[in-house]
Amino acid sequence: MSRSQQCVQCKGRGFCGLPKCPITSRFYAKLKEKPRPFESYMGESPSVFIGSYSYPKVAGGPMMTAQADDPEDWVKKGCSIDDIVAMRSSTVRGSKTLNAAAGKAFLARTADSIQEVAISQKPIDIEVAFEKPVSFDLKFDGTLAPVGLSGEIKKMDVLDNAFVPRIVDKITSDGDLKAVDGMYELFKGGIDVHHIQNVLGAGLLGIEKNRRFVPTRWGITAIDDSISRRLKSEVM
Repeated sequence: MSRSQQCVQCKGRGFCGLPKCPITSRFYAKLKEKPRPFESYMGESPSVFIGSYSYPKVAGGPMMTAQADDPEDWVKKGCSIDDIVAMRSSTVRGSKTLNAAAGKAFLARTADSIQEVAISQKPIDIEVAFEKPVSFDLKFDGTLAPVGLSGEIKKMDVLDNAFVPRIVDKITSDGDLKAVDGMYELFKGGIDVHHIQNVLGAGLLGIEKNRRFVPTRWGITAIDDSISRRLKSEVM
């Protein structure tokens, strides 16, 4: 396997055995100024992230950035890989341990705030205090977009009202509708896939008693698979 092919598969995970990834090292060198460590954040949150490690106890929280967090928007704007990595280098991923399988019984204040961010079609203002200062540590992943900073949430408050499209409010309020059907109804209703991923990830779809947080990585696969199957069945 050539070095370029290996890099495509690796995406900074160290498959080559080198002490530092040449690609990430090159990007670090281009950075004029790395974000300084900080203990709190006040600003926009366009989406949420739910981890998959240690499921059903997962790390979940808001993505914090003033930049667009929608891959479809990146494509429309013609963003290059360097453009995307540069934008994501200043993105903060907040996390708090969540019991994904506990459903509504677990919905403490932070979990409820995460759902408010997820259900909103537009970025909403939040305020987050971290357990310890957040510092720059750019990470790449084979499936998910890179993130420049991450930190454990101590306290989180939503400062704005969520902008919820009527179809999203209708589907998330229906506790008798299966998640797979809810995803398709949202898609047919004009909701973009990235927003559906947020809604599914925050445990806002499915039969009421079965609702739970869904890791972002799994949600991407589930939505792509279920919607493509439904579209295929309609064409056949």
